[in-house]
Amino acid sequence: EMQEVVALRQQFFQPVDRYHLIASSVTDLAWISQVNVTDHSVLVIAEGLLMYLDEADVRRLVLQLRKSFPNCRLVADVFSRLTARTAIKHASLKQTGASLGWGIDDSREIESWGQGIQLKEEWFFGQDSDVNLLSAGYRIMYKLAGAFKVAQRAHRIVTYQL
Repeated sequence: EMQEVVALRQQFFQPVDRYHLIASSVTDLAWISQVNVTDHSVLVIAEGLLMYLDEADVRRLVLQLRKSFPNCRLVADVFSRLTARTAIKHASLKQTGASLGWGIDDSREIESWGQGIQLKEEWFFGQDSDVNLLSAGYRIMYKLAGAFKVAQRAHRIVTYQL
């Protein structure tokens, strides 16, 4: 199955020195040893990923990234716990059969997983200046969501130094 995913992606993205595909589940941490690092500036982007894992797998991944690539940056989009519990009812997820397992309410919680892990930035979608380009109804919706912490934190982007 992983080979099929890689084959499909190769139709759209050609491998180069700084980009290559690894046929592996993200939870099989052996893939990390296949990443060739020539300097110590590593950026890990986990887009649309972590919410599909359970907390134990997210923790193992974060700690292994920290061990393998000290001081790397991790950028990820994360759900709140409430969003992770309720998003499964969304029609798009029902159709795919996907399940959500992980959410986090306080982004600083990950700092307690290992000494030296630091939350560097937390960005909420309502903060984007492009919200002003939306229709009046959507602008109001984003402003209302921003007024309530639970709605604001439903889906956000976080950056950590590991």
